[in-house]
Amino acid sequence: MTLSSRLRNARGHRHGSEMLARDHLSCAEMPSETISGQYPCLIRTIVLCGIVVVASLLACSTVESIERSMPGPTAAPVVTQPPDLAPTFVQASDSTSSPIRTETMSVSDYLARLVGDRQPAISADFDVYLIENSLVYIKEQCSPEDVEPTFFLHLNPVDANDLPSYRKQYRFDNLDFAFRDHGVIEGGVCVAKRELPDYGIATVRTGQSTGGVRVWKGRFDIPLR
Repeated sequence: MTLSSRLRNARGHRHGSEMLARDHLSCAEMPSETISGQYPCLIRTIVLCGIVVVASLLACSTVESIERSMPGPTAAPVVTQPPDLAPTFVQASDSTSSPIRTETMSVSDYLARLVGDRQPAISADFDVYLIENSLVYIKEQCSPEDVEPTFFLHLNPVDANDLPSYRKQYRFDNLDFAFRDHGVIEGGVCVAKRELPDYGIATVRTGQSTGGVRVWKGRFDIPLR
């Protein structure tokens, strides 16, 4: 019961009590010897008690009915996102990479169009393809555990002066990446794509490592173009 209804009930009980008190005083003022006159007072007191009880019950019932009829707080609508019509590859998190594909197609169709009859530059746990200015990593019968180790990618430039200033002292570029930022697993096939810098590259060394231990590695040279 709300605070307002409790106050209303309290006022009703107090009003009924005051009526009973006034009736009691009026009866008490009558001479004690007029016994026959006391019976109307007693009857009136009983009737007033009954009226007070009935009025209190009706007030409580009315308040509860009103509270039940009042609308409760409106819950926030649940917004559901429509399911994807077709799986798409993730957008890379850095500014130098692009999504693996932009149109919606299956992985097998994508790889058939992208790889074609090309031979991998590295055949290892992942086959690594050099396609235009990107490296594409492919592994069939792949599981999430296969992509947990970090992918290391080290590039030896044709001219070390082309390296970013903070990499010139090492004389190679470090483009290590996590699979989740550049790849996807779909239908048991893992595919990742990593774009290469615009400067001339002489040698590519790549693979996976975890805890400082190489899981697999490979290298290849890029002919001068």
